[in-house]
Amino acid sequence: MNSPSPNHTTPSPVETELDRQSEHRVRISTALGRVDALRPREHAGRIQCPFHDDGTASCSLFLGEDGTLRFHCLECDAWGDVFDLLGRTGGLEKTRFANLLRAAQALAFDLQAAPPRAAIEPGQSDIEAADGFTAAAVVSTLLSLCPLRSQRDASEYLSARQVLREAERDRWGALPPRGRQAAVARRLVVEFGLETLQRIGLLSSSGGFPWPEHRLLIPWWSPSGWQAHLQRRLVREPGEGEPREVSTGRGAPPFPYGVSALRDDDTPVAFVEGALDALSMRVLCSRHWVHRAVLAVPSASSWRASWGRLATGRVVVLALDRAGTSRQAVKQIADDVRAAGATRVVRVVPHGGSDWTAALQVAC
Repeated sequence: MNSPSPNHTTPSPVETELDRQSEHRVRISTALGRVDALRPREHAGRIQCPFHDDGTASCSLFLGEDGTLRFHCLECDAWGDVFDLLGRTGGLEKTRFANLLRAAQALAFDLQAAPPRAAIEPGQSDIEAADGFTAAAVVSTLLSLCPLRSQRDASEYLSARQVLREAERDRWGALPPRGRQAAVARRLVVEFGLETLQRIGLLSSSGGFPWPEHRLLIPWWSPSGWQAHLQRRLVREPGEGEPREVSTGRGAPPFPYGVSALRDDDTPVAFVEGALDALSMRVLCSRHWVHRAVLAVPSASSWRASWGRLATGRVVVLALDRAGTSRQAVKQIADDVRAAGATRVVRVVPHGGSDWTAALQVAC
C-alpha cells in the first residue's frame, strides 16, 4: 500500500461541507433543466437562464457570501436565490413561500440530498430531515419579520453589553412583546400552517409562542450558513426558577455557534459558553488586536467529541466560564481537541467576571 505524501492533509469539516454544497448545487442545476455542460470554477457553474431565451448558458450558479445558492445572468442581469430560480422554472410565486418550500423539499428528496446535511443529525429519517428543512425556512422567515432594531428594549439590552453590532452582523432578531406576538404568529401560520409550526416546536397548541418573554432570537448557523438551530433569550434578568435561554424544537445545536465564519486556515480558535459570550469575546479580541475565531458551545456539558475536528491544525483556547464549569468537562474537551489534531491547547478564564459578557463590562 502506498503511503500518503507528506503534503497530504485530511479535509477539514468546513471543506467537507463545501464539497457537499458543490455536489448539491450541480444536482439542483441538473434538475432545473436546460443545463449546458457545467463549466465549474471555484464554487460556480453555468446553466441556461430561465428568464430569457438563452442558448449560451449565460446564467452563473454559485454560493453567495452567506453560503446560500444564488444565481446571476450575465446577459439579462437576472439575479436572486434558489427560490427565485425554482419559482421561475416551476411557475410558482415567491410570495407564497410555503409552496416554494414544498417544491424545493420535493426536489431535494428526488435528488436524495436534503438541503445542507450540516443542519440535520446523522441517522434521521426523511420526515425528520424534512422538519429540519422546514424549520430552517421558518426561522429565516421569522427573522425577516422580527428584525433586531424593531424592538428597542432588545437593542438596548445588547447595546448595554456592547455587542449590538456583532448581534446584527450575525442576523439576530427580536420578537415583539407578548401582547403583539399574535400578528407574527398569524403571518407564519399563513405561510407554513399551524400543524407544521407546532411540529417543529415554534408555536404551541394554542397558536402562540411558548416562553413569550424569551424574545431575543439567536440563530445558530451551520458551516454553510444554514439555520441549524434557534435559541431564544430573555431581554432582562431571569426571575426565580426561570431559564435565561430556551431552544425552539427538539435537541441541542448540531454545531457550535460561529462555525459559519470559520475559515480553512490555521487561525487559533477559542471555545466559549453561550452565543452572547461569543460576541463579547469577539469584541475583546478586536479591541486588543487578537486574531482568533470564536466558537460557542451551549454549555461545557453539551460538548460533542465530533466538534474537536474544528480544531485540527490550530491552537485552541478553552475560554470556558470561570464558574459552573467542572474540571472534568474542561479535561474532556481538551482531550477531544488534542485527539483531533490541535497543535496546542491553552486554558484561560474571564478576567474580572464569571463569564466573558461580564468581563467585557469590566474592561470598558
